Amino acid sequence: MTDTVGLARRTCVPMPEARCPSWFCRGGSPGRGAELTEDDLVRIPERERPWITHAAARSLKCSYCGCVYKPGQTPWIDGFLDDGIGNSWIAAKHDAVSD
Repeated sequence: MTDTVGLARRTCVPMPEARCPSWFCRGGSPGRGAELTEDDLVRIPERERPWITHAAARSLKCSYCGCVYKPGQTPWIDGFLDDGIGNSWIAAKHDAVSD
């Protein structure tokens, strides 16, 4: 007989990746979030790169809408890269953050 309770305790099941957090993304299904490439980072202003590349809170880019975000329980949108209408980088505006 198989010890299913013991097996469940020892098995780590990965959580499915969350959808793109952008409210207007229609194609942001799980699995579309990818690590930012060096080419992506070059197009983001240097003053914003440290936050986006911070190892403890890595950012992902939605391959559908270009949303750059930190995944998690409450995703944080950093901005949008290559939004399809010629804008290279658009930083997200947050009320809690001041310039």
